[in-house]
Amino acid sequence: MPSLLVRCMLFFSSYFPLMLIFSILLWRSNLPWALSILILALFSLLVTFLFIGMRKSRGGVSQAKITGVEKRDENVVSYIATYLIPFVTFPLATPEQAAAILILVAVLLILYVNSNMIYVNPMLNLVGWHLYSITINTDQVPHYLIARQDIRPNSTLYFVEISTNVYLEKKVKKTI
Repeated sequence: MPSLLVRCMLFFSSYFPLMLIFSILLWRSNLPWALSILILALFSLLVTFLFIGMRKSRGGVSQAKITGVEKRDENVVSYIATYLIPFVTFPLATPEQAAAILILVAVLLILYVNSNMIYVNPMLNLVGWHLYSITINTDQVPHYLIARQDIRPNSTLYFVEISTNVYLEKKVKKTI
């Protein structure tokens, strides 16, 4: 399981578009807040992609036959519609409004980090990664899979574990 810092950064990276919008909206009226939000957004995105890159290159590769597949990209769309769009219209003119947003983000952070929802991330989807719910031949427990390729039942999958029941597709070079 990733460290608490990495899980928090995965959460914040999923809000990268919102933080970018807030940073732009605050740029003229409150430059220190705008820069702070922008730095957090960029840092969280960097940590997310470094984490995924390191797990892909250093993780122990496992193999399994896929017995069931369900694409879960709709979770990303509902995430955007449910959380990002309403935030954009929320005013940040007073300290009370900013505090209200911070409390809401803190509650979402705790819920998402504790429920493994941090992998429902629109930024991963924007760069070509898709979220699947899969079952494999070794058990019938549903697992999350983050993959670039189209996943089909009865195919063989190579993957690295990035968290409990969360896997990342791994391309394996075939030897001759």
